[in-house]
Amino acid sequence: MKDTETEACFGCLNISCKKRLYPEREPLSRGSLLRSLPALLIPAAGFVAGYILPGILVSGAGEALQAACGMTSLFASAGLWYILRRK
Repeated sequence: MKDTETEACFGCLNISCKKRLYPEREPLSRGSLLRSLPALLIPAAGFVAGYILPGILVSGAGEALQAACGMTSLFASAGLWYILRRK
């Protein structure tokens, strides 16, 4: 069985190769890191809010309920952020 050109070139470290699979990427800059910060902070804030609010609203809320609400709000805030950024 003969390898295709793509399989033969996969992982090629030859810089002069014109068939590279992955294009050159620009290095990380401070601006790109600051633009990606909300994607990390919003789900984290969602988890913290979801963990703390059941303890405040329900006096007998156990730690398991708080953790479950925190994880639910983490995924909800991450999904909402994703949907808002896609529009």
